[in-house]
Amino acid sequence: MLIALALLLVVGIGGCAVAGGALLSSRARDLTGGGACPFLSPAEASALVPGRPTTMELSGVTSLVGLALDQRVLARAPSCLVTPSDGGAGPIARVARVAASDARRRFADELTVARGVTEDRGNGLSVESEPYLLRTIEAGDEAFCTTAGLPPASGALVRRGDVLVYVSLSPPARDVEAGGAAAAEAFADDEGRCALARRIAEVVLAR
Repeated sequence: MLIALALLLVVGIGGCAVAGGALLSSRARDLTGGGACPFLSPAEASALVPGRPTTMELSGVTSLVGLALDQRVLARAPSCLVTPSDGGAGPIARVARVAASDARRRFADELTVARGVTEDRGNGLSVESEPYLLRTIEAGDEAFCTTAGLPPASGALVRRGDVLVYVSLSPPARDVEAGGAAAAEAFADDEGRCALARRIAEVVLAR
């Protein structure tokens, strides 16, 4: 129930931000964010994701929405929010894109963390992080998919040249609200989210 409420909160906040953004002046929009996503249009998202999705840049005040999304990969990269406008029929997504001269090294670092790392705290104490690597995949120059965490979202990180794109998808709110087997299947579908995230990432990489 808590997970379902968290997902509904993200949908509600995202929808309010989009509606509010349409009423703000361009100057106010600079402060509040919520403008058009610079690397994924609603039309491009709709061609891939069910639920007639809207897209919104996470900047300014609206960047706070990102705190409820999967931030395990490319945590500080420019990001956009994808939310369904059709009754929660589609997933909520965070799409992050960054261009960097050290993209190859950053990808390797992200992969290392996804596999789980052990930190030596001294005095014989160590802390091991929870791994979230699903598997490496064939996409771009190199790529891997993640497993669901908290929030329950998973996706794919793809590198092509100097550009990194991470797409993380949550289960559709409609499936979560249904409960039972439908919810369990939605939460467990890391492979399905991996495949969809890869397709979205390839669109973003082509921009």
